[in-house]
Amino acid sequence: MNKTALVTGGTDGIGREVAKGLLEKGYQVVIMGRNEAKAHDFMQSLGKLSSNLTFIQADLSLMKEVKRAVALFKEQYSSLEILVHSAGVIKTKRELTSEGLEVTWATDYLSRFYLTELLLTHLNVFPHARIINIAASGTKNGKIHFDDLIQGRKIGGMRGLGQAQYANDVFTVELARRLNATSINCYALNPGAVDTNIRRELPPLIIRVMSVFFRSSVLTAKDGARAPLYLALSKDLKNTRVGLFNRMKKLPISKDRSNRDTGKKLWDVSKKMIDQIIDN
Repeated sequence: MNKTALVTGGTDGIGREVAKGLLEKGYQVVIMGRNEAKAHDFMQSLGKLSSNLTFIQADLSLMKEVKRAVALFKEQYSSLEILVHSAGVIKTKRELTSEGLEVTWATDYLSRFYLTELLLTHLNVFPHARIINIAASGTKNGKIHFDDLIQGRKIGGMRGLGQAQYANDVFTVELARRLNATSINCYALNPGAVDTNIRRELPPLIIRVMSVFFRSSVLTAKDGARAPLYLALSKDLKNTRVGLFNRMKKLPISKDRSNRDTGKKLWDVSKKMIDQIIDN
């Protein structure tokens, strides 16, 4: 059985470096993203390794696109060992997708929930398959504004980013709880401050300030990929069923992130949002 990995956002930044690292370890790698030109450039840079790379074009902010992309994946592959969610956006203002969802919530959280759900049968084929959510795990403050998720009016921009990142932690813990009877491992990861194009939506002044004051702590995309590659490949984590990480340091899971009621509510709301879109 071939070793297969799927990396969203694999045409740029951390996702691209993670995909390259997995290719170098002998994996068949599928990348999902919007930009076909970037995917082509990536393949051109890989030389012989490109024969093991497949690109599926999809706008992961749209749930119908997620469903279509997974269907294409399943036509070619019968199993999946590693799923890395790297696709993400930063918006300074509230924006909606054509499906009526806040863009950051749809891209940075809900697409991950849906794509994972659709691929669970493929992941369960491999002992100790791994699901990795790249977000801002372990940040102290977090809140999911359940009253503003469906046809909401307020939450977006940077507040929306914080909400989506916090939701990834809650989702990761709840997913592991629901997969307790399987051997699938579920991780969420804060890779640290990484110099990638995801910051392109920030105001130029903020970007300049970050470049000056945080220069010594900002990682390159290659360095930022070391932590997700560690979570994906390390034999030491084989029996670590669930974990929140800051780079390669395992964090304690706070009570709010492991709260069963919050986890169930997030799961149920996520299912409802997706069903409303897919059934229309």
